[in-house]
Amino acid sequence: MSQSGLAEPGGFATTFQTQLQKINAINARAGALTVAYERGEETDIAKVMLARQESSIAFEATLQVRNKVLSAYKDIMSMPV
Repeated sequence: MSQSGLAEPGGFATTFQTQLQKINAINARAGALTVAYERGEETDIAKVMLARQESSIAFEATLQVRNKVLSAYKDIMSMPV
């Protein structure tokens, strides 16, 4: 948002894309740690499990946001004009 209180053009899309990139990075990190553990390169199982749990939570949160946006879109589309 700008200082005038109006949303900037593309603000939602840009923010959403940035968040998806962060979630993708979290997922990639969890995958890399899992592979490293399977190869014997990473010995801290707690670190691997925490990364996998963080990835899972980030994915679930993203899914909930998608569901809310889709629900709002359906509500708007069903409003009489």
